[in-house]
Amino acid sequence: MAKYSSLYIHVPFCKTKCDYCAFYSYTNASNKDHDLFFKKLISDLLANKKKCSTLQSIFIGGGTPTLLPDKYMKRLFEVIKENFLLSENIEVTIEANPETLTDNKISFLGSLPINRISIGIQSFSKDHRQTIGRKSSVSNIKNKLTKLRKTGIKNINIDLIYGIPGQSIDDWKRDLKKASKLPIKHLSAYELTLEESSKLSKNKDLTIPDEKDITKMWKITNTFFYKGTKIKRYEISNYAKKGYECLHNCSFWEGATYLGLGPSAVSFDGKRRIKEPENFTEWLNNKKRQIEFVSKDKRTKELFMLNLRTTKGIDMKKFYAKTGINVLEKFKTQLTEFKDHNLLKLTNSHLVPTRKGLLLSDHIAKEIL
Repeated sequence: MAKYSSLYIHVPFCKTKCDYCAFYSYTNASNKDHDLFFKKLISDLLANKKKCSTLQSIFIGGGTPTLLPDKYMKRLFEVIKENFLLSENIEVTIEANPETLTDNKISFLGSLPINRISIGIQSFSKDHRQTIGRKSSVSNIKNKLTKLRKTGIKNINIDLIYGIPGQSIDDWKRDLKKASKLPIKHLSAYELTLEESSKLSKNKDLTIPDEKDITKMWKITNTFFYKGTKIKRYEISNYAKKGYECLHNCSFWEGATYLGLGPSAVSFDGKRRIKEPENFTEWLNNKKRQIEFVSKDKRTKELFMLNLRTTKGIDMKKFYAKTGINVLEKFKTQLTEFKDHNLLKLTNSHLVPTRKGLLLSDHIAKEIL
């Protein structure tokens, strides 16, 4: 098994559960819950330190990691520094919701070795935020981002969602316009997915924008946003200024190993995918983890699909090194067909989706494989 090169920590605590969210979260946590979580997390972290190589990225997600009391977050980074090898250029990301970014919290985050923050705005519209169960305000978000930058955290991402019930193309343009005026380096723009386990999926009175409008929203995002910000699409749902692409996500798409800790977190060691128990109590009590042995064929398909979702596409030399498959020889007939339909193009080194092909990348990957 290969050593882990990235670390993901899932902090499950949330004030309330958003209506669209299907990720595991734990609301109304007590001080005791925070303490138990931290002790178990540190124990798991130290138990895995010999399984890690030099860490290239750390991503603290959730949930809402900024709800974890400061004393625990401070000690977490001390333990990591004391026990792990860290790359000189390590990317360290933390997720946050706008309402948790008080002046004190911003100052505290600036004192940590965090160099990237991802903020879940989702929409600037009060009505649309209410539709998806976001109860806080984002009226003073620009001021908060400015303060974050002053602490030294200048690599800022915001999340937005399109395809919200009742949202028009003009509404989406207004969200993009407001986002373009913020001091950010990265944008993640996701189509709303109604997961079966989410509260929103059970509301039958809501009408999702039709597929034609959703496709227009996706296309608009790159053209509209790039004009004012030079933030450009590099993956089907992710946009960045040059040099600010999310290293943690890129390494995942390229097939790197990663250690996942916390309830519902997933690890991958090159052969096995290991998922922690989702239930907080079961995780605390070391209940059995789910272990999937990933076959070479399945891993090949995953890498092909993930890389085809990026604008740079599949590096054929690297793909051969990881899978033993020569893309041009193995898929010659299928590639010719998709090239003829202007969905794929070939460079000397890469198989690249066109803009139309990027939108259909999952379908193309399934057809080829």
